[in-house]
Amino acid sequence: MAKEMTVQLSKLENSGRDYLEDCRKLSPAERIACIQKLRVAFWGDEAATGRVQRIPEYIKRSGS
Repeated sequence: MAKEMTVQLSKLENSGRDYLEDCRKLSPAERIACIQKLRVAFWGDEAATGRVQRIPEYIKRSGS
């Protein structure tokens, strides 16, 4: 079953509110699918196969 798609034009300052309204219309399964698509878009295909590991970065202070 295909969902109906609509397009609305609005101002940039309203984009955050509009995004939240759109997310509230999604079912929990659709939200998880959306998050998974974003993970793959940002971190590549390896993000789809498992957890993205965070690598800590340690900064040494100069000798003062």
